[in-house]
Amino acid sequence: MAAAPDTRARVLDAALDLVAERGLQALTHRGVEDRAGVTHGTTTYYFRTRDALIEALFAHLCDRQVVWVTDLFTRLAAAAASGTAGALRDSFSRQALDSLLAERTLTLARFEMYLHAARTPHLQPALGAARQRHADLQAELFAGLGAPDPQLAAHRYLSAVEGMLVYQLSVPEDAFDAWAVAWINALIDLCARFAPQEASGTCA
Repeated sequence: MAAAPDTRARVLDAALDLVAERGLQALTHRGVEDRAGVTHGTTTYYFRTRDALIEALFAHLCDRQVVWVTDLFTRLAAAAASGTAGALRDSFSRQALDSLLAERTLTLARFEMYLHAARTPHLQPALGAARQRHADLQAELFAGLGAPDPQLAAHRYLSAVEGMLVYQLSVPEDAFDAWAVAWINALIDLCARFAPQEASGTCA
């Protein structure tokens, strides 16, 4: 079956939209094809099984997140030479929060897949690999802040921010903007001080 080079990405974007809008229970090969506007059989051509499609979604979601996180870090690096560490942290928190809320589709799809992986252990390694890519980027921030263990700090930070996003997306709080950035700043400071000997278990 011949396909345009961007058809695979188009199919995965449609799958993310579908999962964010209707949940993973709505994820079928035919449903994705209808959403993407591609011919019947296209999704099966790329992803023979539903699990294969979900694993590809983990990676595709991470790819899209990495793009905006990398862009954010590039903009912050350009401003770092003339700013203080505190100002840089404030800018990161504000821009990261704005991006996460603006990318509602990615965030909702990500949470749907987290819950699915919790009930489907054989998919957890694929999710873990995608999550680690994001943590690697965040670890750069904590390395710059002098964290004793940037990877540990990144995982703890991401786990806390994800919880905050679940609360806000499920039942939006009107006053969220009034406290969220200050809360993230405090969280960054806390995670940056989190030493390996204070941790029990492994990063997850």
